[in-house]
Amino acid sequence: MQTELRLTRTHTPENDLTRAIMLAPGLLAVCLIVFFANAALADSDIADTMENRRALAERHVALTLPVMLKDIEEASAETFPAGVERDLYLQMIREVLNIESLEAIIVPAMTTHFTVEEIEALSEFYETPAGSAILTKYSAYIADMQPGLVDIVLQALSRTKEALGMKE
Repeated sequence: MQTELRLTRTHTPENDLTRAIMLAPGLLAVCLIVFFANAALADSDIADTMENRRALAERHVALTLPVMLKDIEEASAETFPAGVERDLYLQMIREVLNIESLEAIIVPAMTTHFTVEEIEALSEFYETPAGSAILTKYSAYIADMQPGLVDIVLQALSRTKEALGMKE
């Protein structure tokens, strides 16, 4: 017999702010998946060296990350928690999600895991009208489904802890 677990939440400005701050990095992480999706490999005349990978990864991040951060900021501004001053909230989001700190994570990972040809294909895709449209819509798409995904994960964690006799 399976019982349904229902979680209740107290909505306070502090809880809403904590949830928003917790969701923002998750939203970004899921958005970064778009970096690696839907790109057909292109032929490349550039040698597949770590230096070339790094240069192309930096170019790719410069092309895509500002658009994604702007979308995340706009989405956050529309749904920022009640009782929190909007400008302070946006300032906090900008401090946490800054291009330099994200680039320091993304570029080495791309350089390690993708070839020159693959990085070029990603960038070329996002330079197309379809790629550009996907990039600008992806944050909203993720924002629409993320609350449901977070709830499912929280329910799964709660059920697991309950089944193992762990305290919340």
